[in-house]
Amino acid sequence: MLSGTLIRLQMSVFMKKSNNLQIIQGVLFRPAQFFADFSADLPTMRSLFISYGMPLFLLGAIGRMVREMMQAVNAGHILRGDQLSVVFIVSFCAYILSVWLGGILLAKLGKAFQSDTDPERSITLCMLAYTPFMLAQPVVAINPAMGPLLIIAMIYTAFLFGKGATPMLTTPPSKVVGFAIMAFFILFSISDLTIRLFISLFITA
Repeated sequence: MLSGTLIRLQMSVFMKKSNNLQIIQGVLFRPAQFFADFSADLPTMRSLFISYGMPLFLLGAIGRMVREMMQAVNAGHILRGDQLSVVFIVSFCAYILSVWLGGILLAKLGKAFQSDTDPERSITLCMLAYTPFMLAQPVVAINPAMGPLLIIAMIYTAFLFGKGATPMLTTPPSKVVGFAIMAFFILFSISDLTIRLFISLFITA
């Protein structure tokens, strides 16, 4: 299937680019050690966004597009090429917006959680924490039966934010859970509301 081939190609490109595979392995399987090491030698937010964030969000947007296409087919509708393009572009922009705006909002809330209020560090942490959710998008698109994986990935995203909050944002351990829950609602509210709003405006199947 063409959509499956597209997803596999993008995943292959993403994994091979720079040290993305090492970042993924560290974030997913050794988060405490990864964030401790990463915060000690922090790259600029812009360089990480270009090398890691953009291909990660592209992968997530492709997965979202294919999922919307398959849901429409199952409902007896066929989305046109321009409609699929809208889903892809809106999803890609929504993921970027949620990390950028979400990171800024979380930085503004940092004082309430006795945390660093540097927006670049907050945006960087949000970008890295989003890893499991973005990777789950194409997996579920290829195999819809794995839909619950998206819920697990969302929860794990909040968990990763909590794991990175102390080393990257100097959040006291007693404030980590509350900060992670706040990050969960901010990140996913921004992305989900943006996607639903614009897709409903531009697509009438």
